[in-house]
Amino acid sequence: MSQVLMASENVQFDFLLERIARNLQLTPTQFEDAEGKYKAVGNWLGADDSPVSFFNPLIYPQGSMSLRTTVKPRMQDEFDLDLVCLMQIGSNIHPDTVYGLVRDRLAAHGTYKDLLELKPRCLRLNYAGQFHLDIIPAIPDKNRRGTGVLIPAPDLGAWKESDPKAYITWFASKCE
Repeated sequence: MSQVLMASENVQFDFLLERIARNLQLTPTQFEDAEGKYKAVGNWLGADDSPVSFFNPLIYPQGSMSLRTTVKPRMQDEFDLDLVCLMQIGSNIHPDTVYGLVRDRLAAHGTYKDLLELKPRCLRLNYAGQFHLDIIPAIPDKNRRGTGVLIPAPDLGAWKESDPKAYITWFASKCE
């Protein structure tokens, strides 16, 4: 029969678990680097000469990046960091059009065009050996109050409801 061992009863066990956790997540320096990179992308999209600037693009982290619980996927060299690119456009525009606007603007950048990988739902910027930024174009969900957004549902050729900010709020409340 196995014995239940409380972590607080074993300092070595606590030490090992803490080291494992630290090795699985972004270091503070890596986090700052990723944050700087996605903010630079937001600046490029929103620059005065950008055709996308009219739609006031705002990039913000979602999921583990927002929660600061990033974990390097098993058997991979880089972290998967998820971001939302909120564009102030009405829902009458097709998701492919919004995706195309962001794609074309990223492809017009000397550095981003070489890092860009097109995914069905998002645009990925690959920073080899470090992390990749998965940027999902989104628009406000006018049918839901608050922070709701609509994201592309490529299999449907339509918009799909999402609310990454509400998820973060919910998660934080559960942690309390």
